[in-house]
Amino acid sequence: GGVNWLGAAAGADGRCVSVKLRSMQAPLPATVRLQDGGRAQVALDRPAQAVAPGQACVFYDGDRLLGGGWIQRKTRDPSPES
Repeated sequence: GGVNWLGAAAGADGRCVSVKLRSMQAPLPATVRLQDGGRAQVALDRPAQAVAPGQACVFYDGDRLLGGGWIQRKTRDPSPES
């Protein structure tokens, strides 16, 4: 949530990026897709440990900063009642 872009934003089709979840962490390959309400969905290419709501997620294209936002807990769609 609270995603800010510097320049051209990713679209709904997604954009391959590198993300950093901690300032001293090596970048991780991922795909980011823009969503409504200033949000984005980030799919890491490989699982990462200790990803938690409230942490920053910063998007890069190589060394170029693209933007970032705050990790939020994924909400599930309510299941239909039988």
